[in-house]
Amino acid sequence: MSLVSLQADINDRQLENGARIVFEYQHPFGDRSNARFDPQLIASARSLDMEPEELFDLRRWFRRVTKESTQRLLREMAAVYTLNEPRDIVLKTEYLTMMQVSERYPIPGGDLLSLDDSYCGLLLSGRYIYVSEAAIADALNRYAPADLLNGMIEERCAT
Repeated sequence: MSLVSLQADINDRQLENGARIVFEYQHPFGDRSNARFDPQLIASARSLDMEPEELFDLRRWFRRVTKESTQRLLREMAAVYTLNEPRDIVLKTEYLTMMQVSERYPIPGGDLLSLDDSYCGLLLSGRYIYVSEAAIADALNRYAPADLLNGMIEERCAT
């Protein structure tokens, strides 16, 4: 028996037994064809009163949503105004991607992604004011650039 044949037999047995890494160059999560039959996945599905296929699809959906959210955080921009402790003077203004904002400031990425929908484009949290790119563009059309922030704040306070 040659060495190549012996290695092929070993690989076949590893595949039959559900090994995730068969070849040295194979990524452990690269081939998901037999992932539906993973004993841990089946046990997890049973504990959640789900079929393994349903749990597998749910995991795929979570991965897709996470990927799309990350792409949006990297693509969309926001302005961050840093205020002093009494919150009456703007100390610093930055225009960053939402991913950079979520890394540097105490705000979750999900709140940034829903800035326009949930907070009308402007969120005051602690000593920071977060303003979405769409809200800035809209406000620039309606207010003079010098009164941008004051006009937006007055408008939000009136409602």
